[in-house]
Amino acid sequence: MKRRSPLLGLLTFNYYSVRGSVGLDLLICLAIGVAAQILGHSGAMHLFVALVVTSAPFVVMVKGEGTAKWEQYQIAMPVTRKDLATSLYLNVFVAAVLGIPIIGFVWGLGFIFNETTFTLSIIQGINASFLYGFVLLTTALLYPLICTNFGKRKEATMMLICCVVAFAIVSAMSGAGNLIGLTSGVISLLIIAITGMAFIISLFITRAIYSKMNF
Repeated sequence: MKRRSPLLGLLTFNYYSVRGSVGLDLLICLAIGVAAQILGHSGAMHLFVALVVTSAPFVVMVKGEGTAKWEQYQIAMPVTRKDLATSLYLNVFVAAVLGIPIIGFVWGLGFIFNETTFTLSIIQGINASFLYGFVLLTTALLYPLICTNFGKRKEATMMLICCVVAFAIVSAMSGAGNLIGLTSGVISLLIIAITGMAFIISLFITRAIYSKMNF
């Protein structure tokens, strides 16, 4: 019998631990987006984009660990510590990607009902890239901290600090890009590239920390 991938097993576990919360969250985001398109309210559309990009990943960060002392059971299973660390990042990444089809669907409704112009879609896409950068950088800053014994005792504080720092850094990158005369599209690509690189580097740092942790 073919053995299942340990990493896939960890992702499956996380799916069952957060599916209710993430599913409800995405349904609420979809409802907000559809209502915003029907009403033609640009402010509600910006709220929709912000929520659909950030809310599901943050639900995973808060609830995705499963039960208390779960790590003690995990290391007794046929999984490596590197798998455990990698699964944390993949969980957030998958949650973030789940919002993309919803954004596409709501934008499609806007074009059908002539409530969304191409220019407005570009603006919202740029806003989405800023928010995705914020999510990636928050994750990059957060997990190396809360995967230590000190950080685990102060998860809420660490998350708040990382959110503030990540938002400040992404805002500074955007402001610097505007200052030197880069286009919005180039700034968006740079934000995604830089925060994506930070996300990957953070993964390897967290894997190194996990390899030495005592659970």
